[in-house]
Amino acid sequence: MPNVRTTAYTRKEEGGIRNALGTYLSGRHVMSAAADWSRFPLGTRFRICSTREEFIIDDYGTALIGTNTIDLYKPTKLEMKRWGVRVVDIDVLQWGSEQKSLEVLGPRAKHPQVQSMLTALHTKTPSTTVAVAPPPKVSTKSEKKVASNKTKASAKTDKKVASTKTKLSAKSDKKVASNKTKSPAKSEKELASSEAKSSPKSEKKVVSNKTKSSSKSAKKVVSSANRSSAKSPSKQASSKNSADVD
Repeated sequence: MPNVRTTAYTRKEEGGIRNALGTYLSGRHVMSAAADWSRFPLGTRFRICSTREEFIIDDYGTALIGTNTIDLYKPTKLEMKRWGVRVVDIDVLQWGSEQKSLEVLGPRAKHPQVQSMLTALHTKTPSTTVAVAPPPKVSTKSEKKVASNKTKASAKTDKKVASTKTKLSAKSDKKVASNKTKSPAKSEKELASSEAKSSPKSEKKVVSNKTKSSSKSAKKVVSSANRSSAKSPSKQASSKNSADVD
């Protein structure tokens, strides 16, 4: 295939040391390369005519979507800079599998660049159904952890709710018992206080009434005695006067 535009990248860039399949990028006999999988499907193996280097398509990149550019993996940053951008002739040794490309890209359809490749692949193979790849072990572990955390959280909340209910009921029972204990004690104290207050008052009233009645009776006796004594001399004088006249 003549006049193929090529660029270069290294593991220190955004993609890191792993390719789209999750395996390590290869920098030895058959090196890794990235491309639009709708143009060069996953697993396509080719050789650069001028350098005799062999590459295999096992990665893709956002800037490559919709182009025929192939991004070649270089182990070091120096080699990447030396390659730069070159237009070369390549020999395709083996075309990759569009079916495998669909299987890998299917679960990643939420990304816009993947959607573009899926649309182009479906146009080429309209009868092909996308097989969703099974989730990796990491996701399974994360799901288990999430479920475990949810269970623990729900158990903790249930325990807290039960504890708060128990505390509230205990507090309410204590308050009711305390109110019941305080209310008869208060009533007894109030009754005793009222009786104590009423008894001195009644006694004072009785004594006062007795004193008043005795003083009144004494006054009456004295007044009657004075009156009788005053009347008796006048009667005697009158009787004497009448005797002298006779």
